[in-house]
Amino acid sequence: MRKLLAALVAAQALALPVAAATLDGDSVNLGLFASFSWGDYTPTAGAGEDGNISSQFYDLNAGPDGDLFTIRSERSLCGINCLGDTVVWTLADLDFVGGLPLTDFVIVQNYSDASVSFTDDSVTISYTDAFIPTGIYFQGRFVTTPLPDVPLPASLPLALVGLAGLGIFRKKQR
Repeated sequence: MRKLLAALVAAQALALPVAAATLDGDSVNLGLFASFSWGDYTPTAGAGEDGNISSQFYDLNAGPDGDLFTIRSERSLCGINCLGDTVVWTLADLDFVGGLPLTDFVIVQNYSDASVSFTDDSVTISYTDAFIPTGIYFQGRFVTTPLPDVPLPASLPLALVGLAGLGIFRKKQR
């Protein structure tokens, strides 16, 4: 009976959808604008940091799940241009492993007054240029499929099956 319950729990866990995805192996169009264009780049997401613009290093698939975008500064700076202008990072042509579209981009570690907009295959991060500390100063998580809401009627039979299983298990122990 315990094996049956363990198998049921494992089957339910495997049936859950993916909550976030990685860009591992994807070539991304990346641009940085701060008073002027710092250029357009096409890094390929892989292990470790994927590139740098001046002393600003970025990683397209950071974190243990590979679903974070991070920006790290090699040293403390007065800003990208030190002018207080709007800085815009653009990530485009995002092709996630599994082919799912981007459904959200969540700021995990905010910097300045960062705001984000996104489509199903791009992210734009904007903030006011300000003092940049050494180390990672911005992190955002790519989300490709939100966890679905479980409708109440669907959960009721599952709860009844669980209670029946517990009742049978207790009865066999006596």
